[in-house]
Amino acid sequence: MKQKHPDNEAGVFLSDKKIGLLYSLYLAVGSVSLFASMIALNTAYQGFIWSYSTRYIVNSFTLAFALFLSGALLIIACVLLLQARPSARIFAFAGVGFLIAYSLFTLFIDRYIAYTLVYVLMLLILFAFIVTGALFFFYKKSG
Repeated sequence: MKQKHPDNEAGVFLSDKKIGLLYSLYLAVGSVSLFASMIALNTAYQGFIWSYSTRYIVNSFTLAFALFLSGALLIIACVLLLQARPSARIFAFAGVGFLIAYSLFTLFIDRYIAYTLVYVLMLLILFAFIVTGALFFFYKKSG
């Protein structure tokens, strides 16, 4: 008599390389974004303790909020991707879009660029490397 094994969702998940690459992209950028948001929050707290300017503290809190929101949306996209829900793309686009929108806001409206854009540029460069690797993988596979 044959034993029935429960479906291994991880095996099905890892068999599709496109989903695996998307999951890796969302998880990498989301986790680094959450970590960077905690650093920015600590910077705002230290600025408050050491009586830095109000503008510095507000910009640090804004950066922490933007990075946290982006990271949370990307982690939610990871969970929805594992559940094979089509709404995962919406959360991923919102997370990455929030990073890009915040950096554009900082570049065009606010003049306080040097500190805040370091984290966002780090995440966007990570995103670009992973997307380039994914495109190279699919180009190599189809060629």
